[in-house]
Amino acid sequence: MKVAINLSNHSSTKWEENQKNALKSLAGVNDIIDVSFPNVPSAASEEDIKKIANEVLNQLNSYSFDYIMIQGEFTLTYYIVSKLLENNKIPVSATTERVAVEQNGTKISQFKFVKFRKYVK
Repeated sequence: MKVAINLSNHSSTKWEENQKNALKSLAGVNDIIDVSFPNVPSAASEEDIKKIANEVLNQLNSYSFDYIMIQGEFTLTYYIVSKLLENNKIPVSATTERVAVEQNGTKISQFKFVKFRKYVK
């Protein structure tokens, strides 16, 4: 069975319905599988990033998917996205609109899902 992957630290179970439906529709699937984005130590070297990325990519190989929503630490995301594109997978990122509300002198930001945008070379 083909699925869409959510590779982030934001479980799709907490997404708004329109965001879930947008990924399912884009990917042409009924299910989203959550895969936790790994922790990246701030002292990690470029070689460490490659090692972590390859571990994630090996984990992803156990799923049948074309679309993957990926958001996380920038250098690891870049490496994973590059490899996914080489393998004809379609990585996307969630785009949001920031809505700032001021309450009692405190600014509170809320982020509203707008759409998914494909990563491109």
